Amino acid sequence: MTTTGTDRWKPLDFGPPVPDDADPRQSVLLDYAADGAVAVITLNRPRADNAVTTAMGARLTEVLETIAVRPAVRVAILTGAGTRAFSVGSDLRQRRA
Repeated sequence: MTTTGTDRWKPLDFGPPVPDDADPRQSVLLDYAADGAVAVITLNRPRADNAVTTAMGARLTEVLETIAVRPAVRVAILTGAGTRAFSVGSDLRQRRA
């Protein structure tokens, strides 16, 4: 079966992201782990494609400032949870309010 036009995009869900309160188990917006010289920061809103909220941005700034004063940490890796996107950028739903 050959797909043409927009049919090929149907398996991908490009609908609006689900609100954070839809899954209370995903309440941590940002994970931070440091192991020796490597720090890993994970944006943790996979249901919203890791869209950055104001709270996330503030926490990210706080974590980066903490890393900046630790001479032992030589590398910071910024990654996103989930499989669809690293981050879609700013959470425009929050900006709308």
